[in-house]
Order: sequence, then structure tokens, then C-alpha cells
Amino acid sequence: KVEFADVEVHLTPQAQVLVDAEIQALLTPENDYLVKKMERIQWYFPLIEKILEEEDVPEDFKYIAVLESSLNPQAISTSNAVGFWQFKSGTAAELGLKMTNDIDERKEIIASTRAAATYLKRNNMLYHNWVSTLLTYNLGAAGVGGKFPTDWAYANTITLDANADRYLIKAMAHRIAFEHRYNRTPSSDYQLVVYPTSKNSLDEIAKELTLDVNDLKK
Repeated sequence: KVEFADVEVHLTPQAQVLVDAEIQALLTPENDYLVKKMERIQWYFPLIEKILEEEDVPEDFKYIAVLESSLNPQAISTSNAVGFWQFKSGTAAELGLKMTNDIDERKEIIASTRAAATYLKRNNMLYHNWVSTLLTYNLGAAGVGGKFPTDWAYANTITLDANADRYLIKAMAHRIAFEHRYNRTPSSDYQLVVYPTSKNSLDEIAKELTLDVNDLKK
């Protein structure tokens, strides 16, 4: 079993095989891609955790940002979902994210995480279970009909079997794999610093900070 967002998720033996296979795929082989992903997790998780706490959304949803984009702000899916939380333009606009020629807040960690929290809270008011809400993140609030039992509403314990939606299997695997790896990864040599500014370019920000612009690009 695994706990996700205060819900105890029991895995049947068949579901456990599927989750274990996903974990293996996530953590092996040990290569540069995995190392860079873990570094991004170290940078962004403290910010995501803080925002989710402020928004009263369970902290475990930080693993969904890893599932969606590997915490790569430039990630674009085949369906044109963009950024950390992989929002399509219509959903992003509905949630108040700015998208212009100069800025796309889907690629900005604070704005996009607050938007994701708003989306999740809204759907949880419909389904009253954070695991059900997790599935709506992938399929939309109207697209999850019949994908989970009706008695999941308000349930503290649920069961996933081999017929569970694969997105839920992947989500449980991310929760297990990256919690384990995050707690055992040496600290990054770099730290993410959020700097509030009205400047529009790295050159302008560098001058404001009296830094070399190449330091910012790193």
C-alpha cells in the first residue's frame, strides 16, 4: 500500500507488479537525464510545497508535476500542453495564467503551481477524494466517468487493481520512486532563488543585480 494525499491506496498483487515496473523505469538506468531531473526536483520542490500548503492542497501533488513535465519549464506535449504542470492554452486562460508574445506563465513555477492548486481544489469539490481528483488532472473533470467506483467519495482507503487507469499507476510509482530518491540525493550545488522584478530581460535583471548576465543564464 502507499499513502497519497491522506488516502491509503491498497495495491492488488497485479497492480503492484505494474507499479514496480514503472518505478524501475523511472530510476534506472543511472544516467545524466535522471541526475538532472533530481537536481530540478531539489530546486523546485521547496517552492511547490510552500504553495500547496498555502493553497490547502496535499503536498503529494508535487510528484504530479514531475510526472507531467519532469519539472522542465520548456516541456511541450504532443497535445500542446506547456510548462511545469502541462496546461493547454484554454485551461491556462480559464485559470488566469498570462500567455502573450513576451510571457507564458505556464513556464513560471509560482503562477503555474497556484493555477494547478486552483484546478485541483475545484475538482476535489466535485469528487471529494484526492485520488479521484488526481485522475481528473489527466482526463478532465468531465472525462473520468466510470473510471473509479462511486464509493471513493470521502473514502480514506481505496484499492487499485490491474484495471486501474494507467495514470494512477504512474502517479503512485512517481510518489514512491522520487520520495525514496529525493531523500537520498546529495544536495545540489545550486539553489533556486525567486527574484521579484519588473525587468523584461536577463540583461536588465543582471544590471539591477550588478551581475554578469552569463551568471544568470547558468
